[in-house]
Amino acid sequence: MFVKSIFVAVAMGLVALLATHDDTVKLDGVKCIVMGKNPAKAEKTVDYKDGKIYMCCDKCVAAFKADNDKYSTKANHQLALTGQFTQKACPITGKPVADGKEVDVGGVKVGVCCNNCKSAVEKAEGLEAKSALVFATAAFDKGFEKKADDKEVDLATVNCILMPAKKVNAEKFVEFNSGKVYFCCDNCKKKFSGDPEKYGAKANSQLVATGQYKQTGCPFSGGEIDENLSITVAGAKVGFCCAGCKTKAEKAESDDARITMIFGKDAFAKTFEKK
Repeated sequence: MFVKSIFVAVAMGLVALLATHDDTVKLDGVKCIVMGKNPAKAEKTVDYKDGKIYMCCDKCVAAFKADNDKYSTKANHQLALTGQFTQKACPITGKPVADGKEVDVGGVKVGVCCNNCKSAVEKAEGLEAKSALVFATAAFDKGFEKKADDKEVDLATVNCILMPAKKVNAEKFVEFNSGKVYFCCDNCKKKFSGDPEKYGAKANSQLVATGQYKQTGCPFSGGEIDENLSITVAGAKVGFCCAGCKTKAEKAESDDARITMIFGKDAFAKTFEKK
């Protein structure tokens, strides 16, 4: 009976230990940020920036807690390496990442906006110097964000923003405004990546149409939406605060003009937010 009790206690402890580890985080090859050569362990963690930092032992956990600023660059690197954070912009300038402009920094593929930024990282001497350019706190906050929970996006009725007659392909997308914009082919994807601001309003409309963003107010006044006053614009349902604002959208000179006035950069930032 005594042996059985011990067995049950050990089994319950093992279950509890396994339950504390997020199975979505892969630690193969990940090192402790304090004792660089030691493998990180799933059970030795500290909460940091809405994520978890993995270390090798309790002493390293205590060292990080005592002075996390000292290890912040390495911690940020680990957040990206373990896939807990994803890139949203060039960490050096804050500008959109250019297609094909990537550098490897300690196992993390980091996108940048131009050849100058790419060259700056490549010419930095050693991993510590490279990491300082892209994972130091200011650069990390500028270029990375917490990875959102993956949710299936229904693309059955979504058309390409550059080739409106064609349906999008789930594998052809570009990250934009912390979401994904889908295209029908590599050519459209490349064209968008070359000048994302040019197609920004249409891209924003797709983010709403695919449910990645939700409306928070009237695109013209910022006021509370009347659910009875809405129209569909580029596949996205858009509500307004009053009949006057609704009429203003309906009387736009063209579909493109309507998209620009509702999903243009300033209106979009005022009216919609990431789900």
